[in-house]
Amino acid sequence: MYRLNLPVIFLFWLAIPYFSIAQNVNIGVLDFQQPSLEAYEKGPKGILGLDISTGGMTAAETRKLNDKLVLDQARAYVIEELTKDNRFVLVERSNLNLITNEKEFQKSEAFLDGYVVEQGKNIGADFLVSGKMLLGKKKISISIFSVKDQVTVASAIVSSKVKLISGSKLQSDIKTAVQEMKNNFLPSLIQVVRPLKSGKTTKKLLIAGGLSNNLKEKQSLSIYYFNEEEFNGKKLIREITVGKGKIADIEGNDFSVLSVKKGGAEIKELLDSGKTLYCKKQ
Repeated sequence: MYRLNLPVIFLFWLAIPYFSIAQNVNIGVLDFQQPSLEAYEKGPKGILGLDISTGGMTAAETRKLNDKLVLDQARAYVIEELTKDNRFVLVERSNLNLITNEKEFQKSEAFLDGYVVEQGKNIGADFLVSGKMLLGKKKISISIFSVKDQVTVASAIVSSKVKLISGSKLQSDIKTAVQEMKNNFLPSLIQVVRPLKSGKTTKKLLIAGGLSNNLKEKQSLSIYYFNEEEFNGKKLIREITVGKGKIADIEGNDFSVLSVKKGGAEIKELLDSGKTLYCKKQ
């Protein structure tokens, strides 16, 4: 079985945070795109770099088939990583087929600006993940597209060196790429559940974030809340930081203990008044 050794090169950009208050985000992962057979026949050896004829297929057909298997596996790993994050709800494959079954989708890289955007709205997708193979460069490009704003909000390029090895780094490298992308375009919103240790000030908090949020022990988090302000006839959400803390203990995928290092008195006052507090990585 062919396996890949895939170091990762990241290319990211971010305009603004897309969700300022915690909510589920609907995201769809489209079929990863592949060049046409005609492109393979011009000579590029594809991801695996093989140039052999098998099973009655030409060398170009074999290269295209092998690369398709790799792209499908890469897409599966992207889906696996997104399902581990409770912020995301995956769009059903049957709904995505409304988009990927369109022949036009294979014709234009600008297709996300038209039909796909409209169909994304119809199936309730907030974001769409697309991927494509960069033929001749042995790279897979992965992008996350905002349906509402019609703009790419995060991107990564997974670069492959041709190696037939017994243990694949494909899964771990895709995991790293997805984590970096989602945390760049959708900052992790982690809600404070309750105080664990309080006196005159709050000293420890139970927070609703753990391994699924890629948290680590001794990691610094800021503690804040949202306040609604009216300005020029508009209601705007203001983020107010009230303290800082460090992760003392990770309790599985969904919970951690946060030691409060700054702002304990104000945090206690806000929690006692029923205010909802959040944490995020500094």
